[in-house]
Amino acid sequence: MKNSTYVLILAGGAGTRFWPASRNSLPKQFLDITGSGKPLIRETFDRFTSFVPVDHIYVITHKQYGRIVLQELPELTENQVILEPSRPDTGYGYIEYDKNDLSTTREVKSFREKPDRDTAEKYLQSGSFAWNAGIFIWKLSSILNAYHKYAPQIFNVLEPGKSKYNTPAEREFIDHQYPLTEKISVDYAILERADNVFTIPCDIGWSDLGTWNSLYEFSNRDVDGNAVLCRPVHIEESKNTLVLAQNEKLIVIKGLDDFILVDTEDCLLIYPKADEQEIKALKEKLGLNGLDSYL
Repeated sequence: MKNSTYVLILAGGAGTRFWPASRNSLPKQFLDITGSGKPLIRETFDRFTSFVPVDHIYVITHKQYGRIVLQELPELTENQVILEPSRPDTGYGYIEYDKNDLSTTREVKSFREKPDRDTAEKYLQSGSFAWNAGIFIWKLSSILNAYHKYAPQIFNVLEPGKSKYNTPAEREFIDHQYPLTEKISVDYAILERADNVFTIPCDIGWSDLGTWNSLYEFSNRDVDGNAVLCRPVHIEESKNTLVLAQNEKLIVIKGLDDFILVDTEDCLLIYPKADEQEIKALKEKLGLNGLDSYL
């Protein structure tokens, strides 16, 4: 039986909140963040190859990362790497469904943008919300019809290039046309407007690994709650602290409680874990102060 399933891996994010490990020139998807020995994009690719042919896997990323994708995934051809101009990412939000509906697939009532902590706690207590993992499954005909109906501006800009897709003329067409499309996520453009959206609530150990705190929660920890993701490290009288280094120097720590410590070749970050949401703004501040080479 012919396998008609295709996979599109989104790998264009800048990984801003994973600074200083993640840089503009080499963001988190190309790093071994989890200590597995593989970058995140390789781990994702390997999971899909267990049930999807390699020639059915595509990666969408920004122009500046195209070569890196091919280096990390040499099984792919250039035609399987779809390049787009740089655009800001959006964060993950929540999906609301009827908690009284016990079926496997449940109709979506609403999408909610990334909430503050108090609101997130209320979502959790209600039992009617799940994380929006940003993992979508649809038939090609269904998503094209949805764009035609709910996002006609995008459809009308890109549809004329139908005959150029998967040909040498595709790159020139996308470079010219894509910047003309409305700057809107698929969540806003399609999912919040369509009336045939369903979700499958599940506990699969998923995390978007979008922040240092999410990596901390994902990682193995010692009896004091420390997640030490590198060696050699000597740590004492410290707890609930994340330690990651990209070199082999000895790191000695004493007296840290609930901190992030990240050591790269040219930057050392020691920051309260509770304030990690400030890191994205901190990075922008450093840029304004002329420290772009560290970003």
